[in-house]
Amino acid sequence: MSGGLLSFICFSVNNWEKRMARKQQFMRYLSLRPDVQNVIYVEPPLNLWFIILKLPSLMRDADRRRRVKRALSFRGENLSGKLSVFTPLTLIPFGYRWRWIYNINTRITAMTAKLQMKRLSFKRTVVWLYHPFDSLYTRIFGPAAVTVFDWAEDWARYFIEYPPAERKKITAAEEYMVKSASIVTTVSKPLLERALLLNRRSYQVLDGVSTELFTNIPAAPGDMKQAKSPVIGYVGTITDRFDTGLACAIAREFAHGSLVLVGQLHKNRVDVSPLHEFKNVYFTGEKAYAELPGYLARFDICILPYRPGSFSSPPTKLFDYLASGKPVVSVSFPEADRFNGLVLFADTNEEFIRCIKQALENDTAERKNSRLAMAAENSWQARAGEIMNLLESE
Repeated sequence: MSGGLLSFICFSVNNWEKRMARKQQFMRYLSLRPDVQNVIYVEPPLNLWFIILKLPSLMRDADRRRRVKRALSFRGENLSGKLSVFTPLTLIPFGYRWRWIYNINTRITAMTAKLQMKRLSFKRTVVWLYHPFDSLYTRIFGPAAVTVFDWAEDWARYFIEYPPAERKKITAAEEYMVKSASIVTTVSKPLLERALLLNRRSYQVLDGVSTELFTNIPAAPGDMKQAKSPVIGYVGTITDRFDTGLACAIAREFAHGSLVLVGQLHKNRVDVSPLHEFKNVYFTGEKAYAELPGYLARFDICILPYRPGSFSSPPTKLFDYLASGKPVVSVSFPEADRFNGLVLFADTNEEFIRCIKQALENDTAERKNSRLAMAAENSWQARAGEIMNLLESE
């Protein structure tokens, strides 16, 4: 795809959130490149009836107010430089319940998104997709655009609460999307293996880290001041993958220290009530991505206490941990061999606690430097470069 600057439009499954996950980071760092003209990040649509019914509560939150304003104005909002975010407005509710409604809303979203593209003079367009139901965009934009499906989640496995018949439909939709896309990027080897069976232009692109945020560490966050050393910390969403039993074992063993959990708690997907019995456990709630280095700097050990078999790829926050330079203890996960010598792995609660003690007692400057070097090789800037190289070969 050579011959001038590229413009990206990303139809995301998440809002532009302060936690800055893979979707937001890709678009942010692509927008910083000199060979990219513009980037539009399209949030999931807001439904007009939802706005009318929930307006008072929406107006109480600054981020939600901005979303409503964008949706009702039919205009994107410039975030910085070449990056803007757009919130589409739809009229028909229940799009995720019935596919035919979803497709109507998709066409409306595409129509309004094209207006934003016209305002920004898009020419050589890359359409970036996430949801398995969004293959319709490949037909709407046609051969004039390159479409990329970033397969970052095994969707049928993610929606565990869905009945088997619905999950089969999701799997079929994933496979159709893989076949339809010009390029497929995957976060894990298992997804890559599946993708290559359907589309030879499939590649693995791992998550990354904003290494520049770790150069000037801010002052200690206020909610960390009560945490006693050793501080054993976790950063990430607290959901059904989180092993509450393991966390309780850690809190009990290190009663003289602190267990700090930084991230959004999904109470409907995980029961963390046993942790409330411990006075040395601290829940900070969700934090902006830019705040994370301040928390990680106060950790003595970074942990990944997940349930066995809950991941098909290296956890998202692993590279952030490595960029902090702090020792990392984790349950085993696929592709763990990439991190031998950098991460201590455990398969049982007892092994996990033993690894924490080992890391507290035996860490060295050489190991810290190795962790920092690994993080530098896996920056989001590097990931943006990988993506551009793939597109240039298209």
